[in-house]
Amino acid sequence: LISISADSDDAPQLQIEDCEFSQDSDSYSTYSLSHSIISISGGIMKIERTTIENYEFMNGNSLINIKPNQASTVTIYGTSFLYIAQTGTGNGAAINAELNGASKLTIKEGCSFSGCQSVGSGGAIYAILNIGTNGGIFIEGTTLTTFSQCSASQLGGAIYLDISSGAEDKFKFDGASYSSDNEGLYGKSLFINAKESLRTAVPIGDPTRIKLGALNPETDFYNLMGYDGSNTLAIPLYYIYTAVKNALDKQQKYNPQ
Repeated sequence: LISISADSDDAPQLQIEDCEFSQDSDSYSTYSLSHSIISISGGIMKIERTTIENYEFMNGNSLINIKPNQASTVTIYGTSFLYIAQTGTGNGAAINAELNGASKLTIKEGCSFSGCQSVGSGGAIYAILNIGTNGGIFIEGTTLTTFSQCSASQLGGAIYLDISSGAEDKFKFDGASYSSDNEGLYGKSLFINAKESLRTAVPIGDPTRIKLGALNPETDFYNLMGYDGSNTLAIPLYYIYTAVKNALDKQQKYNPQ
């Protein structure tokens, strides 16, 4: 529907304000879309006070696709993503972002992700932070962004974050609030795959808890989880930022009921 790409020195800009996007109610239960609603490969995009609801995508497509070819700056304010679903193989029903170089995704001021469902990882958001990223992904603002009833068949019921070496400090989710009804195989609300070191991405201390958007105290250790390096045993992030003794050595695997 909307495609943005940078093919010159002048970065294209798009601003969407006070809009409503919705798949036709007669087709929602019958037909899945074969393309993203917004695709950006370079440029600047702002979405403000917009509602996007009742979309179903086939072949692993996501509602918003941020491609790695050019530097993109995407800022989303006070916007609701409601009942966005995928069929087929894919990740991140609402947002799928591969962030290279200066690419930056900021979600702020009371956005809402509800009922977002992925057949892969990251029910609402799937993001890759590559080596050399100067931008990153940030959920911030005085009004919290909420994630509820989001689910993924694999990792990260609401958010999946893949972090390459050197990009461990390029994310901050202190403006996120996770509901208890998110579901994922590992990481009901958040899963971090730290390619180099989970300890580097999730340092010891309460500032890290705040950075992750974790509760105080975190009552469900399997709400926020991650992989450390090449290990494929999911570790509750609570064990990492609270320095539970030998957490990385124990590699306790969560067995969902």
